[in-house]
Amino acid sequence: MTQSQLEKFDVPKIHKWCDNIESTLTDWAREEVEAWFDVDSINDLSVSQIEEIEEFLANAEETWYDWVLIGFKNIVSEWEIEHYDD
Repeated sequence: MTQSQLEKFDVPKIHKWCDNIESTLTDWAREEVEAWFDVDSINDLSVSQIEEIEEFLANAEETWYDWVLIGFKNIVSEWEIEHYDD
């Protein structure tokens, strides 16, 4: 028997896959948002623009692509960290 036949299937460091996918989704979302709102940085967005993104998120959460929204959620979170005090 081979090693793979003796052990249960496992994917070592699968968390790194998740990190890479999340990073890619966030990069894509950032590019889309910056182009849509014609800003150089997420930090240049206004409150009303962030609210538009939040509305998009609220309307899209029940769709088949809801897992992709993590990139947009990360953008909103990043913006909030930069603009709001605790």
